[in-house]
Formats: sequence, structure tokens, C-alpha cells
Amino acid sequence: MKCLVTGGAGFIGSHLVEALAKEQHEVVILDNLDPYYDPNQKVLNLDAQLSNPNVEFVRGDIRDDKMVRRLVEDSDVVFHEAGRPGVRSSMPSVNSQGPWEVMSINYGGTLNVLNAALETDSTRVILASSSSIYGETSIPTTENSPKNPSSFYGLSKLAADRACLLYSQYYGLPTTCLRYFSVYGPRQRPDMAIHEFTQKIVRCLDVQIFGDGQQKRDNTYVSDVVEANLKAASISRTRGEAFNIGTGRPTSVIDLIAKIASTVSDRLGVTCKPKLKHIGRQNGDVRTTQCSPEKAARLMNWQASTTLDEGLEAFIEWHCGARCPSIGY
Repeated sequence: MKCLVTGGAGFIGSHLVEALAKEQHEVVILDNLDPYYDPNQKVLNLDAQLSNPNVEFVRGDIRDDKMVRRLVEDSDVVFHEAGRPGVRSSMPSVNSQGPWEVMSINYGGTLNVLNAALETDSTRVILASSSSIYGETSIPTTENSPKNPSSFYGLSKLAADRACLLYSQYYGLPTTCLRYFSVYGPRQRPDMAIHEFTQKIVRCLDVQIFGDGQQKRDNTYVSDVVEANLKAASISRTRGEAFNIGTGRPTSVIDLIAKIASTVSDRLGVTCKPKLKHIGRQNGDVRTTQCSPEKAARLMNWQASTTLDEGLEAFIEWHCGARCPSIGY
């Protein structure tokens, strides 16, 4: 199978590239190495894969329609992971260009992929969508729950998600939307909560949290997300469908920090008792996310298999510089 992974140098994308290469697929990585965070980290993400003759790296922007068309036409499946991340950074109070940038990349880039795929006979598109499309909604959240994005990031992902489903409905394009719930694991972006909390705890620094810390997140380990992508690409009944990808077991921020501190203490052989520093709730944050994974279990035979304790141990092993134990694929 010939696969294009957009955003393939990023956190989730690089894990997906690794899994596809391991299964002997031909993989083209498209990534612009955007400096949203250190591009050197993205290069390191691919270090073990670029020596593989079945893996090719192309540096470019997902908004370059001519380049996207050329790469998509040679692909059986496009795993569309590229996008501008960040709920808070998408808000105009943080970055005046945030709403424009996130819509241009996440929605405009997705339209480029869809239009290119429409010109082929058989290219499938698997979209990395997000739980952020729901905002404050019903709990547990099903695929049919109301969608009220609380941030411009969520709005951009909802637009991309809906575009994929419309291209499938009206033009028969085989698309699948995977709505990720708070993915974590080795190579996670440094601005994400688990990475930031761990870094502060390891260094015995105060841990800053927004609001009262009782907000909850459904944290999903990266290898489970990779497995969902592989299943979505191989099962015909996933075409034209959207799936929530999460555990269904939310954890409060306070409890998450306690779990990280305990795991770090065990790893380093010292007692880590982080001091929490509460600051105001941020625009765009939601109170609770909790996935209902029933549809993915029913149509894809997929369910998250990594516990939070297992996932945190793997992440902290990676963060502390040791080789990450094998979990998942």
C-alpha cells in the first residue's frame, strides 16, 4: 500500500509512519517542519525511519495545492495528520492571527487534500479530527452529540471534519474522520499538558494549572490512536463515517498530576510532591471530555487497550531519556 502521511514528522504522524513502515508499506511524509515547536524535535521523530528505502520525506506546506495534488495522486491512502494545533493559541487574545492561521491550515489544507483525492480513482482519506469539535456537550460524547466548539481550533477541525463527510456523501470520496480525545505518549508536543506537567515535576518546579483542576480529560495513548488509523484504512465499512477515538475513562487534572508525580518518583527513586499554582480558567477550555467509543468498537473492532498508568510510565521513560518500553503496535 502506498501511503501519504501529512504532518508525518509530528507527534502522532511520526508514530503512524513508524507503524506503516514496520508493516512494509511505502510511505511518503509531507511536513513543513513548522516552528510552532522546535523543528529539531520533529527531525528526531523521524530519525529511525529515514534510512528505510520505503520511506520518503518531502518538506512542504499542506496549503500548496500543486504539491499536494502530485503527492496524493500517487497514494492509495492519505493519513491527514497535518494541522496547526493549540486551543489557546488559536484565540485572538493570544495571537491576533490565530483564527486566520488555524482556519487556513486546518480547513484550507484539508480542502486541498480532498480536492486532490477527488481527482484519483481510489485514494482514501483518513482525517485526524478532534474532540474539540464538540466543545461543551453531552457526556459521554457520542458521534451524534451536539457540536459547539469553544475555540477557533475546534471550529477549524469541525469545518475539516464536515468537509470530509460532505465529500463522501456527495462525491463518493472514501473518507473517514477520527475524532481524537487528548492523545499523549512519547514525542508529545512540549506545550501539551502531560508533557508540561512532567517537565515541571521532574525539575521540582511549581505546576501551573488552569482553574480549579477538577476539569477532566479522556487521555488516549498514541499507539491506540495509530491502531485506529490502521483499522480505518483497511475496513470498507468505515468509509463516510466519523469515529470517536478515546478510552471513555476521563481523569481530572489534579488526579493526573498526582499520577505523574507518583510515576516520576518511582522512576527517579525520589519523592516528588509538586506544588500546584492555580490561575484563571482559559478561554476555549471545556470542563470535561469523555468519549463514547461504542461506534468504533462496533464498526472497527477497535478499543483503547493502554491504561493511563501504562501510558504515563511509557511517556516518562521516554521523557527521562530511557528507551520506551513496547506498548501497542
